[in-house]
Amino acid sequence: MAANEAPKSALSAKEAKKVEKLMKTEAKNEQKSIKRAIKDAGSSEKLFRKSRDAETQAMKKHQKAQSNEQEAAKALSKAKAEHEKYAADLAKAVEDLDIKKRHTLSTREGYEKAKKHIDELRNQKTVNDQARSRQAAQLHGAA
Repeated sequence: MAANEAPKSALSAKEAKKVEKLMKTEAKNEQKSIKRAIKDAGSSEKLFRKSRDAETQAMKKHQKAQSNEQEAAKALSKAKAEHEKYAADLAKAVEDLDIKKRHTLSTREGYEKAKKHIDELRNQKTVNDQARSRQAAQLHGAA
């Protein structure tokens, strides 16, 4: 055999055609598989981006809710402290009112007693004035 002659195929022309057709089909199927895999990867990437965006939104909502809860907790704490202060003020005012009422009652009793004593003294003076007038009249009349 000469060096520049093409080697003869061990397959017949019909068999070679079959093998060629089979190789073309395999290549075509591989290309379809690659195309399908790329399409599937694109869909997966799209789903990944959507889920990542949804997670980002959920994180923002979580942070906002956390911030709102902290602000509400501060406001609640402030309101509780203010309520406790006003409740203490009310308790002190009730105690002061009770003390003032008792003091008013005791001073009223003292005032009523003093008025009664004045009335008694006035009545006694009237009786004594009348008695003195009679004595004076008797003294002038007997003299």
